[in-house]
Amino acid sequence: MAMILLPQFVVRKIYEVTNGESIVVTGVGQNQMWAPSILVHKANKLVSSGGLGTMGFELPAALGPR
Repeated sequence: MAMILLPQFVVRKIYEVTNGESIVVTGVGQNQMWAPSILVHKANKLVSSGGLGTMGFELPAALGPR
């Protein structure tokens, strides 16, 4: 029987492993809705393209200068 992992469960585990200290970068899609509600409790910890972003935004945003 295959195990199904819900995205919210995976995001919560990432939060727990990093003690909430990670910087979260989201792509375009539903993950933009999950990340802020679960992970981000401090200022400047979320990088998102917003509603008009393009697909592929997350990779250069994660690699870029901070």
